[in-house]
Amino acid sequence: MGFFKDIKSTLGSATEAAKAAPAAKQAAESQATAMQAGLVEGTYDPDDPGFEPVEGVTLEQYAKLCKAVAGSGLKDEAEVDQWSQQQGLQAGQFKRVSEEFTKRMGTNRALTNRFGMLYAQG
Repeated sequence: MGFFKDIKSTLGSATEAAKAAPAAKQAAESQATAMQAGLVEGTYDPDDPGFEPVEGVTLEQYAKLCKAVAGSGLKDEAEVDQWSQQQGLQAGQFKRVSEEFTKRMGTNRALTNRFGMLYAQG
């Protein structure tokens, strides 16, 4: 009796799993879409508040500044601040902008992906 009961239980579980498969597939596709948001034009909402400029610096400008800083050989925060002032920013502004965009990227996958794409384009 136990063997047939186990088979019946297994078949019941398989049937339930098959019923749930379309919903699971849709959830997985939604998650994949969210993970890819921002990687190409049209896959993110430019009106998303996370994309708003920080102290007048757009995400595009920030990515270019970060790329320039990374390749500049600047050694410390003071040198970065001095360099950023030469780029037209105010004293301490690059640090504040960086902190805010970093904070936003911690909770906004599309923003993070978009920044990565812009940074790569340099």
